Amino acid sequence: MKRLCFFIPLILFFSGCDFFSKKESVPQVKTMVSKVIKIDNEEALDKYLQYKTPVIVKFETSFCSACKDMAPIYQKLASKYFKRINFLSIEADKLPDLADKYQILGVPTFLFIKDNQKMDQLVGVVSEKEFEDKIKNLL
Repeated sequence: MKRLCFFIPLILFFSGCDFFSKKESVPQVKTMVSKVIKIDNEEALDKYLQYKTPVIVKFETSFCSACKDMAPIYQKLASKYFKRINFLSIEADKLPDLADKYQILGVPTFLFIKDNQKMDQLVGVVSEKEFEDKIKNLL
């Protein structure tokens, strides 16, 4: 038994096992820089609406499957057009007053705003091409 207790640490050491290593493991995190700005209060939204830059506001909820389906398209278009348009995201269930103010009846809803005026709106899941056509009309 004593020999076995002596050999196990040697076997672990020579096998390359990091059992005895005291190095702290650093978690590997892949980060993607988001061009979508999360809005958490009405004042923040008002700030972006005052700029001359057009705005697209996405109203969503965390439990909405259609919102999750549209997220990659919205993110992709935000990355493509972020220099010309501000892409905003609002969680409608956390800010119900804003959802009421803009008469949001379903999610996801995308409002296309220019010069503080609603120019267009999309509701539900739409194709990337249809979404991009609306962006081009906004510009």
